[in-house]
Parts: sequence; C-alpha cells; structure tokens
Amino acid sequence: MDQLQGCLGEVLQQKRYLLVLDDVWNEDQHKWTDMRELLMNCSRGSKIVVTTRSKMVALITGTVPPYYLRGLGQDNLFPNLVEIGKEIVKKCGGVPLAVKTLGRLLYMKTDKNEWLQIRDNEIWEIEQNKSDILPILRLSYEQMPSHLRQCFAYCPMLPKGQEIPREDFINRWAQGFIQSSNRNRKLEDIGNQYFDELLSRFCFLDVVQAFDGEILACKIHNLVHDLAQSVSGAECLNVKPNAFVVSERVRHLFFHAEDMSRKYFPRFLLPLHKPELVQHFTALRLLRIYECPSLCSLPSSIRYLTSLEKLWIWNCEELDLIDREGMSGLTSLQSLLLMGLPTLVTLPLELKDTAPTTLKYFRIADCPYLVELPEWLPNCSSLQRLYIEDCPVLASIPQGIYNHNANVHIIDCPLLGG
Repeated sequence: MDQLQGCLGEVLQQKRYLLVLDDVWNEDQHKWTDMRELLMNCSRGSKIVVTTRSKMVALITGTVPPYYLRGLGQDNLFPNLVEIGKEIVKKCGGVPLAVKTLGRLLYMKTDKNEWLQIRDNEIWEIEQNKSDILPILRLSYEQMPSHLRQCFAYCPMLPKGQEIPREDFINRWAQGFIQSSNRNRKLEDIGNQYFDELLSRFCFLDVVQAFDGEILACKIHNLVHDLAQSVSGAECLNVKPNAFVVSERVRHLFFHAEDMSRKYFPRFLLPLHKPELVQHFTALRLLRIYECPSLCSLPSSIRYLTSLEKLWIWNCEELDLIDREGMSGLTSLQSLLLMGLPTLVTLPLELKDTAPTTLKYFRIADCPYLVELPEWLPNCSSLQRLYIEDCPVLASIPQGIYNHNANVHIIDCPLLGG
C-alpha cells in the first residue's frame, strides 16, 4: 500500500488534474482525510468532483455546498409512439438511468403492444442487465446497515406516489422492526433516527417541512418503491383490487381499495364461504384493515392465521368485534392496534386465550364508547408497551397494570387523568 501511495504521489506531483470519483458510498471520514492528503501534492487549480447518493458522503468530502441534480424533464421523448413514450418517461420519475433501462428494452421495437407491456408492468418485474436501473439501485440497498435494510424492505406496504406522514413510517416500524437494547429509549426516537438515515440516502422525495424545518411527510419515489418490492420478494405485497392470486409465501399483505362497500373481505384474501382456502395464508404475519366504513364483522376464518403477529384495525365505523370466535386462533399475535372504532365497548373475549402469553404491543385509540379493559390485560407477561389514547368514557384500567414491566402511555383520557 505504501508503494502504491508513493506511485500516486509521483504521478500527481506538480501537475494540475481533474479527478472524478463517481458513486461514492464510503462514509468513513478518516479514510477520506488520508486520501485527501495523498491528492494534495499537485498544482494549483486541480479539481476533485465527487458524485454520491449519500448526504453524509457529500458532507464529509465537500468543500463547497453540494449540487443536487434534478430529474430529467419530460422533453426527452422517444421518437415513436409518443403518447405511450410520455407515460413511460413519467413512470421513470426523471431518473436518467431508468430512461436508459427502458429505452434499451424498447430499442428497435415498433410494436405498440410491446410498448404497452413496458408501460403497464412494474419496473421490478422487467428482466434487466447488471448495468440497468434496479441492479445499480440495489447497490444502494446493500450499502445500508442491517437495521435500515429491514425497514426499507417493508416499504412496499406503503402507497406508491402518495404523500405519507412521517408518523406512518415510524408507527409501522415500531411493531417489531426497530431494534434497541436500551429499554429507556423510546421506539419513536429510534424510528425518527431510521427515517432521517433513509432520507439522507435519498430514499424519499417531495419532503414536506414545517415552519421550523421538521419533516412532516414525504413520498417514496416509484423506483425506490420498486426496489423495495424487489428486495422483499413475495413476503411484502401491496395488493390492488384487481389482484386474484397471492403468493403462499406472503407475510405482510396490504390490500387497498377506494370502494370497500361490501360487508366482507375480498374473497381472494379471506374467503367466507370456503374457509379452508385461508390455509394458503398461514405464513401471513401482518394484517391491516382500515377505512372500511361498511365492514360489520371479521370472518371466523381468521382463526386459520396462526402465524399472524400484527393485527391493526382502524377507522371502521361499523365493525363489531364482540364474540368473534376467530380471535381465539391468533396464537402468535404480538401487536394489536384498535383505533377509530366507535362501536367498541370492550375487547373481544376470545383474546384472553392467547394474548396473555404473546402480546407485546397494544394500542387502543379513538374509541369513544370504550368503557372497560379486560381483567386479563395485566397477565400479559410479554407486554412491553401499552398505549391508551382518546377514550373519553374509559373510567378505569385493571388493577396491576402499573406493576407490569410495560411502559404505559395514557393520553386524552380525562376520566383516567391522562
């Protein structure tokens, strides 16, 4: 190494040079300082240009403010099939390498159907070479520390191209994706740290800031979303209403639809009339149900979801959870979120059979008619965090809950003094 450094010094001695360091990821300040000393034996006027996707690298190496490249405009159009080409360019989100990747696939192709296939498929589903967009973006993912990779791979569960509140990221990561050996440090604080780290790696865009600079919301770039789906494989799926097939390997499933007027789940998800089909989802670990105003009940067939670890339900005005025998089958349930349920007066009785041995995180919020919590709640030996929020008529909580090791947070519950 010393010999190589000596050779570099001789080459640069008293010479003026332009050095371009492309796509730098090393964030070790000491290594950069050592390298800079080797490069200083030169003539006045020498320049070093560093390109990177990491704000930390720009901060460490920069001697002037960084220049942030903007995406390509939509004037760089394909010569043929202009209207379809415009939609494909828009899909690329202004990223030159994405345009290059799809342009290579369409080169010398004039069949309209082939262009439509590229337009209508997700980029992560298209076969690519090592020099194309996703393999190169994957290098960014591989440079992340393990705790960030886990949170990043969960991003397919978030909507593509929509504004997402910062709290949405953190609340979801807090259900088992945030690692901390310090019980006194709040999961929210660690989640905020994770968010800032991913933001510094340009994973998010269109950031919304408050007057004091606090990040309130952001979007996930379409290509970043595709990368997350690529690295998570079939374990995390964001399912659209027209989907009919779901992989048996799925562990996290997000079903979303503008119209959920039917009073039961989509048949492909939890068939009511053929409950034996639910056995195909025995690996499912997370189920979120939200903003289903006409959903009146959960099917008893959810008892087959024996691997389900997280059940989150919110903003379902008509949902009745009383006497649901399916709850007794949730033998792996660790995280339970019940929020925005006006008909809820107490927890399902069936939870007492499994929750005391498995439940770690429980949040109940915005339940205006909740009058009691079950007596078995203090028996949850694994409970780490309990949140009770905005339950105005809840007058008491079970004896012994404060003697538990769990962190208890009570907010906007006037009869509880919180």
